[in-house]
This record gives sequence, C-alpha cells and structure tokens, in this order.
Amino acid sequence: MINKFLSCDWGTSSLRIRLIRSDELEVLSEVTSHKGIGSVYKEWLGKKAQGDIRHTFYLNILKEEIKKLESETSEVLSGIPLVISGMASSSLGIKELAYKLIPVNIDSNDVLVERISSSTEFEHDILIISGIRTERDVIRGEETQLIGAISDDHSNQLCIMPGTHSKHVFLENRRITDFHTYMTGEFFQLLSEKSSLSNTINGSVEIEEVGNKKSFIEGVHRGLSSNILNEAFQTRAGFLLGSSSETQNYHFLSGLLIGAEVKELKGYSHPVTVVGNDEIKKLMQYALNEVGLTQVSYKDSAEVTIKGQYLIAKRADFL
Repeated sequence: MINKFLSCDWGTSSLRIRLIRSDELEVLSEVTSHKGIGSVYKEWLGKKAQGDIRHTFYLNILKEEIKKLESETSEVLSGIPLVISGMASSSLGIKELAYKLIPVNIDSNDVLVERISSSTEFEHDILIISGIRTERDVIRGEETQLIGAISDDHSNQLCIMPGTHSKHVFLENRRITDFHTYMTGEFFQLLSEKSSLSNTINGSVEIEEVGNKKSFIEGVHRGLSSNILNEAFQTRAGFLLGSSSETQNYHFLSGLLIGAEVKELKGYSHPVTVVGNDEIKKLMQYALNEVGLTQVSYKDSAEVTIKGQYLIAKRADFL
C-alpha cells in the first residue's frame, strides 16, 4: 500500500503540488508555479483551435509540475495518487463539477468528488474535489480547508478564511448551514493599485512598525461604524492635507475594509476559527479583538488544506 499522496492546491492564480507522507501528513517536498487555473484556461483557449483537448492540456501542465517535484525528491512519483482541490473543478478547470447544496455534513462524504483513473497518458489516479453553494453564494477550495480546520467540537461555530474573496462559514452540529463571501482582498487591491487613491498608498512597511498598527485599528473602527465609501476617500484627503502618510494610508485602508467585513459579527458568541498565513492571521486577530470576539483560534492554511484533502480522499476510499 502506498503511504504517500500528491496534494494539489490549484487556485486561480497559482498551482502548488506537494508530496505528502500520509500517516503524519508530513510535507516531503513541494513545487509552486504561477500556472493558476486562470492563466492555464486562457492558454488553452489560444490552442484549442489547433485541436488541443482541454482534459489532456491540463494533465500535461500537472505532468510538468510533477516532474519538477521528482527532481526535488530524487524519486519516481508515477503511480502515487493525486488529490486536487481549488478551481480545477470550476468552469475554467479540468472538468466542471456541480456544487453541493448546503447543508453539508463535514464528517461524511457530502462533498462532491470525481475520480479520473490513471492511464498511459497520466500515470496517477486523480480525485478532484468540488465546491459547495447556497442559493446565492459559492465556494471552491475553501470547503477543503474548512474540513481540515474544524476540530471535533459539535457546538455552533464559525470559520473565517480571509483572502481575495474572504469566506465566513457557519456550522451547526458539524454541518455547514450558511456562508458569506466578502470581496475584501480584491477591493483592497483595486483601491490601492487602480483607483485615484493609489498614489497616496504605499505598503512597504510591516504593520508592527510604529504608527502602522494604530492606523490599521483606526481603519477597523471606521469600518465597523461608518460609511466606507466616504471613509475610503479620507485616505486621499488625509495625504493631500498632510495628516497621513502613504504607509499609514495603506494600513488604514486595510483596516477599513476588514472592519467592514467583520462588522456583522458584533455580538457573535460562539467559537471562531481563522484560517490563513501568519500575516493575515495577525490582521484578523487585531480586527476580531476590536469586534469583541474572545473564542478565536488560528490555523495555517497550508496545513488544513492537506488535512482536508486527506480526510475527503479517505472517506471516498481513494486513499
């Protein structure tokens, strides 16, 4: 029995493949590239007129990255099963899979998956994990992180996954009952890089530097209590009037948008789990403190992605 699997987190803008030892979920090696689903889909569109089959085209991308991983590990990886989460199951991915409608039991086989058997073309069995939906919202990728992040606690709880499109997922007795998406990261990028605010914002200094944390928390306060369409312009006005620097504006705007994201959590009294990297976890910690949430734990996004993939694959008798 193979005691390893390949973990693939294929997002819109990046592709990451890791070789995992199954028993301890230890990362043995990994490769990362900018060949996210978005760019790969555009590349395929340009070549399909030449007869390139989409399924084959995507598998060839994976094959190239696995070869890089083989070079890192100095071992042959053919025959090792591959588990993929993220955007591979989207309309831009290898094959579009339906979303599973909530409620979803995170301890069962509720999440939809599809197997692709190995062949001479691609010498790995593949398990693709699909997303979940409500009547008005969708998730692809974060459902896997959530399954890896939530402990055995059966109480009502919330999992927050900050990012370009932040997700707030609500659970009752181990079932996903609702979730909301916030375009926090995308709005920040647009405002700080593309809008009239961009020449008054510079984010080259860490939040722990003098004054930056104060600016961030002030932004959170404004996001919690004010109209962010007006408050966002204050970054430009403050700079023009000499009352704020580019760096302070960067952290103020970040706090403003995160504050607007979490304002509906005022009064929430159940446990909260935040999934992310160290930088975003620090920001959410400051913001949730201002909201008054006290039962908050923090988990690493890479670790819970691998654990979620493993649990889903085991329940599907894939590993």
